[in-house]
Amino acid sequence: MITTPHGLRVPISEAEAQAIDRMSGKLDVGDALLNVELWASLPNGAASIAAIIVSLATESIGWTMASSVGAFLFFRVVTQFYYSAFVSVAIAQLLGAWFIALPCSLGAAWVLRRHDATALGILQFALVLVGGHWGALEVAALPLLPVLGPSKAERLALFSSLRRQARERGIPFELPGVSEVGGATPA
Repeated sequence: MITTPHGLRVPISEAEAQAIDRMSGKLDVGDALLNVELWASLPNGAASIAAIIVSLATESIGWTMASSVGAFLFFRVVTQFYYSAFVSVAIAQLLGAWFIALPCSLGAAWVLRRHDATALGILQFALVLVGGHWGALEVAALPLLPVLGPSKAERLALFSSLRRQARERGIPFELPGVSEVGGATPA
């Protein structure tokens, strides 16, 4: 088990942990762990963006709730199988980050208030603050647990980030039992 700077735990084997420790002088493991945290927060950022945009576009409580929860669940599933540093930065670190999303949400609430949609303004702000940034939307992912099993997103992000660093630096990336997609190779 390896832990990110903010306490997110990534399940890895003992052999993988030792191999990462050996490569830590050649690769920036701290940067890879921060990428893991960004990738893990991607569904929350997408839910915040969806709540703001759809509330302004439709002025409908139902569509705002459905789009926010739907975006969260969609990106929760996508992060299990795919990793993109660009998407992680664009959504989780930039548009969905609290310093962008909360002021935009307050602005959207003000616009909705001027259109006599105060309840919708409060709802979208609550979805951004409580759902997106405090993690309350994680409850919506509970029905997916039997289908997806334990989260593979953190592991995928860690190995993809380390692999990208190794490729950029011309270092062979060799971890025992790790395939090209970041999961364990079949025995």
